[in-house]
Amino acid sequence: MVTSADAPLRSGQVRVVAIDMCTAFKAAVRDSLPHATLLVGRFHVAQLANTALDEDP
Repeated sequence: MVTSADAPLRSGQVRVVAIDMCTAFKAAVRDSLPHATLLVGRFHVAQLANTALDEDP
């Protein structure tokens, strides 16, 4: 577990962060872990695609 006291020391060790597609999460990760790679969960991508397909044209 990372506490606020040792977060700056350990944040450099984080390489990948899995998030949903919320822009607030993306901004928070970018601010606190700028070198980490963002990974969007497969579930969230499928959910977005299904929602788009269900919409009326």
